[in-house]
Amino acid sequence: MNKKGFSFTLDVTLGLLIAFLILSLANFYVVRNEVDIFPQLQVSKTGNDILNIFDRLGYFDPPVNLDTCFNELLPSFYGMSISGVGDGNCTFNVGDDIPENVFIASGSRFFTIKHEDYFEYCLAEFRIWQK
Repeated sequence: MNKKGFSFTLDVTLGLLIAFLILSLANFYVVRNEVDIFPQLQVSKTGNDILNIFDRLGYFDPPVNLDTCFNELLPSFYGMSISGVGDGNCTFNVGDDIPENVFIASGSRFFTIKHEDYFEYCLAEFRIWQK
């Protein structure tokens, strides 16, 4: 009778050990493949803030000397590229070359350039990444 109890206990222990091992491996691979979106969200918000500052300070009206303003505002651990799309004074391209194999956040902002008798409607598109 004691031998039956011992073999049953041994079977249960071995079964629990295998189940624990399988669950541990599954948890390891799930955590390993999980991507944290908060750093990516911060990169996107930084790009949006820079475009907002450019617009509020009038750097887009008309877009001149954007390179110097760009280097002053952008934190050193970010790379960024801004391009303007539109007619006339709206077409510009400043910033770094876009790298490969990194997360690149992008966004856009509409802005206007005021002339004496009309408004020029433009679109600024940004791409930002961590260096």
